[in-house]
Amino acid sequence: MTALLIDIGNSRIKWRIADSRAEWPLYDDADEHDHQAHDADESGSFQLRDVAQLESRFGERRDRAPSVVHLSNVAGAEVEGAMRDAVSAAWGDVPVHSLIPNASQCGVVNGYRDKSQLGPDRWAAMLGAHALFPDRHLLVCGFGTATTIDLMLSDEKDDLASFEGGLILPGFEAMRRMLARDTARLPLAQGEVVDFATCTDDAIASGIVAAQAGAVARSLRYACGRIAAKHRASDELNRLSNSLSKGNSRPLLCVLAGGGAKSMAAHLDDIDVPMRIVTDLVLRGLHAIARDRCEPADADTAHRTALVRERT
Repeated sequence: MTALLIDIGNSRIKWRIADSRAEWPLYDDADEHDHQAHDADESGSFQLRDVAQLESRFGERRDRAPSVVHLSNVAGAEVEGAMRDAVSAAWGDVPVHSLIPNASQCGVVNGYRDKSQLGPDRWAAMLGAHALFPDRHLLVCGFGTATTIDLMLSDEKDDLASFEGGLILPGFEAMRRMLARDTARLPLAQGEVVDFATCTDDAIASGIVAAQAGAVARSLRYACGRIAAKHRASDELNRLSNSLSKGNSRPLLCVLAGGGAKSMAAHLDDIDVPMRIVTDLVLRGLHAIARDRCEPADADTAHRTALVRERT
């Protein structure tokens, strides 16, 4: 059973055709380019303004119609309409499921007060992160047009997790453009990131990165406090506190996603929590949903070929 997975973001569209009963292809971060080249006929990525390319891209694959389409869309109804038209033109009446965050899904309980306000990309990223690391507490950081930081706490008795809430702040490019637009003398900076800048372009670039990194560091401190509180009633509190302070085995993992993940990772090298970069986290979350919705006849197969779980 093949699923077409589509991540419609604020600036880019990414898609992939995958078997919803099989493992997600595993590759190292360093080999991402080679992976994309090897799998170029089953995936794609392009600018949101080029949404018209969808029809021609899908049209090249008329003989390989997917069974279902799962998508995450934050770009509005017009773009989603163009995507649905492209699917229909290429393959006819294929069911299309647009992700709406639920109260619980794929082992994650949604702690948002108003589920309808939670962005589907954030929800999909959390589902993808939980599918990869079900035995970890997770801080999921997405670096795109906006920066999002979301905390999930895992239940040690099973593979369930609870979404505890998160932060949203402007991404690097949004901050850069706001400074140029809303201040009289600050340029659209193209500076270098340094500790203390001696020119305005560098000062802007460095300040933006410091704001992003500071938000992550503050969230990690808060997350460690929440994890400690979770264990306060048990004898594991001292063990947990020691592991967090000494750098031994840690229950918390920081997952970096989005287009700016790799560049931001270089500025987070001083945090005392292990990190993993997973650039396709939203698509992985959509894949987890597709697996979860396999037909009953396929359920045993889907269970036996569980999604690859990467551990640090």
